[in-house]
Amino acid sequence: MNRSVLITFIFVGLIMSSVFARSVYDHKQSHVAVVSSLNFIKLVQKTKETTKTVQVLHFYKMNDGHSTRIAKEVDSLANQYRGIFQFGAVNCGEEPTICEKEKITQFPTVRVYPPLPLPSIDIEVPADSLVSNDILKLASRYIHDNSVEVNTANIDTFIAEHPAVPKVLLFTDKKGTPLIYKGLSVALEGKIFFGIVRHTEEALIKKYQVKKFPHILVVIVGERKPIPYTGEMKYQDIFNFLNVYSQTFVPGGTQEQSATKSWLNELVPEMHIKSARDICLGQEGILCVLLFHSGKPDVAIIDTFKTLHSQYGIKHERGLQYKFMWIDAAQEQKWAQFFKFEGSPKVVLINPGKRKRVLDHEGEVTIAGLKSTIEKITNGDARFKRLADSDIPEFSAVRKDL
Repeated sequence: MNRSVLITFIFVGLIMSSVFARSVYDHKQSHVAVVSSLNFIKLVQKTKETTKTVQVLHFYKMNDGHSTRIAKEVDSLANQYRGIFQFGAVNCGEEPTICEKEKITQFPTVRVYPPLPLPSIDIEVPADSLVSNDILKLASRYIHDNSVEVNTANIDTFIAEHPAVPKVLLFTDKKGTPLIYKGLSVALEGKIFFGIVRHTEEALIKKYQVKKFPHILVVIVGERKPIPYTGEMKYQDIFNFLNVYSQTFVPGGTQEQSATKSWLNELVPEMHIKSARDICLGQEGILCVLLFHSGKPDVAIIDTFKTLHSQYGIKHERGLQYKFMWIDAAQEQKWAQFFKFEGSPKVVLINPGKRKRVLDHEGEVTIAGLKSTIEKITNGDARFKRLADSDIPEFSAVRKDL
């Protein structure tokens, strides 16, 4: 091998080995963020100033003698409590500016950053014993709790207030508020209201037919029944379940505004002259899954759409969010005629963005049939047709039922 080529290989190898030796974390797999001078202000400072998130930072040097052990503990905490807390690590050998600014003089240092106005607090790192319990205990002390105690005296007010916002009820036989529930209440603040019901509230236990604890229900004004959470009691699983409903409903505005727009409180609303822009035609980044039906659809079809909503009601990899709705073909005859409704339930998918497109669902109106069409869209195999603004039918303006 040419001497210069050999020297180049050795030089590159030394560089690569030094790069991979610069961290006590495997950041390709770890949930502990790399904190550097490029992202410290945004990741740490802004988060502390503008959110209620509690952060845990591990400041270290490669030769400090303890951080390889500490990193395993912080990694384990990050895997278990990500979403509830935010974890990061700073290599002070590579980022001396941050460590000087933060006045880090002892290595390793584990520092907890509560939200403002509280100051940051360092955790004493023992020479040989575990530190994870100390980290969790201190970080938990500062996590905010947006949940409220719900009982027979305030249940009606809790559910009725801000009707456009979903409510979550945690039924528990334990004292206090679980750490997971506190974290969820912070992550979904303003999007979902969180209540906690104790097992001693026998009237509420009976009303909501709670058979075991803990038990989580989503209550939505206008829905026939609460929606139970049936998965494991893990933060990310519960977050994914609740996030569907947080993205469906629109908080804000006055209670009167929310109450008069009943379609904002429904998982599968009716599309008509008043609701069309709010749920479909005035939106971007969504696909409207529109069911044509003569009169109001029966419960089975609505339940089919609700099931699909629970799976596709959040944004997917192609950046689209599916919204499920129905239209009364008997009332909206211009729509029925334009989309060739012939009496049997029919589904079309409308992209209401600037470049409007429409796709006829060709299968049965079943969960499996509609999933097949959605998968074609996701895979890029569906053929949408152009829909000009001038082609969109007019809605009936003389309906007495609206």
